[in-house]
Amino acid sequence: STSDMATLIIVWALFAITFFSIGDAQIVECNGSNCQCPTSSIYAGTTCVLQCNSVDICKGKTLTCRPGDDCEIQCGDYASCSSNAVINAQSASNVNIICSGIDSCKDSIDITCGTGHCGLRCDEKTSCDDWGSIHVSKAESFQCIGHCPSSLPAKFGIPPTVSPTSTPSLPPTLAPTYVPTLPPS
Repeated sequence: STSDMATLIIVWALFAITFFSIGDAQIVECNGSNCQCPTSSIYAGTTCVLQCNSVDICKGKTLTCRPGDDCEIQCGDYASCSSNAVINAQSASNVNIICSGIDSCKDSIDITCGTGHCGLRCDEKTSCDDWGSIHVSKAESFQCIGHCPSSLPAKFGIPPTVSPTSTPSLPPTLAPTYVPTLPPS
């Protein structure tokens, strides 16, 4: 019937809205030229993800985050954000730079963090070799994890975890399990 079809359409539309808004992020695949988050008002309030996930794709390029919003820059392949690449996030809020490829953020990268948390992750031993600079003066906190260059500013503004917990974990058992719940890896 018509009312059943209308109900089905409404249910499907609600599912689609719920499913597609879970990530609440805008993905921009950079294509080898300067790359930026679109500034259209339809994207306001969403995280912008600039993806430089191919060899040399953002090498020597300028990557620009949207003012007022969170921004993530993914440098996920060999030398993807290397050789004087510039990350301009000075007007963004929280900024995360993920250097996960070999040499991905190598050779004089220049990063200006936003006004919220600024995070840098150097996954490979050479991800952040021959480091350039990172400007954190406007950031409320900064932290680097992984193979971080010694020339980086010290971590600051990261709130400590609440310790001790209100309900501590149980002590280990004295009798081992004879049948494991998962096969060994």
